[in-house]
Amino acid sequence: MKNFIVLVLLTVSCVMEDVQAFLVLPRLSRGTYQPKQAAQRLALATFATTTTTTSDIISAITTDHHKILILGGGTGGCGVAAQLLNEGVRGKDICLLEPATTHYYQPLWTFVGGGVFDLAESARPMSTIIPSGVTWLRDAATEVMPEANQVQCASGRRLSYDYLVVSTGLQCDWNKVPGLVEALSNSEESGVCSNYHPQYAQNTWRVLEGLRKGNALFTQPPAPVKCGGKERASIYQ
Repeated sequence: MKNFIVLVLLTVSCVMEDVQAFLVLPRLSRGTYQPKQAAQRLALATFATTTTTTSDIISAITTDHHKILILGGGTGGCGVAAQLLNEGVRGKDICLLEPATTHYYQPLWTFVGGGVFDLAESARPMSTIIPSGVTWLRDAATEVMPEANQVQCASGRRLSYDYLVVSTGLQCDWNKVPGLVEALSNSEESGVCSNYHPQYAQNTWRVLEGLRKGNALFTQPPAPVKCGGKERASIYQ
């Protein structure tokens, strides 16, 4: 196995100006959350990325080999790509594999659940977050073959690399808890909510705001968990 590096990045300090912009967005007053307007803004952020197609991006890549291949276009993957550029690595030597067209700054979901921001403020078109000059391949990794320095993609394409950075984050398996998906999908009736998914985070503040009596139970999952403490942050906001 030659030059094989795997970095699993759960948290990282991003140096990208676009990501830093998430931290200085206007604050919302408590009780002013407007779900209809928030949904409209989120839809605009999502649909703004449809001008670039997967086939367009694939056709723009002239080789299946990349010096540095990054799996995942979240805060970790984009932050590593930006840092490599700052250290003098050429953009054409970096390929970022990410199927999503919308980038979510997930640490902000804590504040969504606390009623400080609405969900739309955490979304940006992926094309505006990936550092300029880096090759963006809209595809998903299905298998890593370190002995061959290769990655199999969902499209059937196979990529080879000199160095590999794995920053895919964690995938929550909601079905591991029987009845949880149904409860989260009807938070205002069930009183069950979570800050770990864009669909559910926006319900947390509505549930807490409507709490007039009884007890609020905050659970903290054991590691590994992304953004540890997010499940309790709404208590203090």
